[in-house]
Amino acid sequence: LRHASPWQKRSGPALLQCCIAGVARGAGDEMPTPRRTLEDLASRWHLPPAQVEELWREFVEAAAGEYTLRLGRAKATVLRHVAPEVQQATWSLVLLDAAANDLVDDSDGEGGAGGLNFEEWLVFRNFEDAETLEEQFRFLWALYDRDGDGFLSHDELRAALQLQRARLGWDDAYTQGWAAYVLDVVPHEPRGIRHKELFSALRDWSELRQLFSAREPSEALREAAPRAGEWTKNVFDLFRR
Repeated sequence: LRHASPWQKRSGPALLQCCIAGVARGAGDEMPTPRRTLEDLASRWHLPPAQVEELWREFVEAAAGEYTLRLGRAKATVLRHVAPEVQQATWSLVLLDAAANDLVDDSDGEGGAGGLNFEEWLVFRNFEDAETLEEQFRFLWALYDRDGDGFLSHDELRAALQLQRARLGWDDAYTQGWAAYVLDVVPHEPRGIRHKELFSALRDWSELRQLFSAREPSEALREAAPRAGEWTKNVFDLFRR
């Protein structure tokens, strides 16, 4: 991993253990469960082990028993109900390993050397399943801070808005305008927005929560019953069972 991306460096050991587990137990009709890897991921992301195991079973089913979910298969299954531009924007958001993204061949369900790995699936599923901003934020930050440097840069901010751009038909100028708006209202440093500043802004500004597909803060949910707005009916709901 000497030349790996920051995401590969963070997730590489877990993925390596996952592959080792498969080799150690032999190849068969059913992919072996890499229990030590799942325990490590549960610890890393502060999740109950039972929840991680359930997500693993979902991932194996979605990926048809492979160690990665290929884009071609995702388009034919979990993303089949959305427009092609939304499919691609969703994929770009959840696929955190840029190097793997370069290897993806979406020509069919089996093509491509790269794809979505289990840790990326875990992050994505917890991002979309969280009920409150407090539960969701660490997964949201993992999706948007692409290089893992602790700042949301201008380029990362624009990347974070690509799903809304695809869903709502924004052009580049309009997307750039929203990125500039975020930088106007959220305190930031030359390198970008720190996670504390983004969390605080998302907690206080409903408009920003809509932009980032963020959940309501727990205080707001306690004060009033949540009103499901149309913006919450985003592509991630397609993954709910």
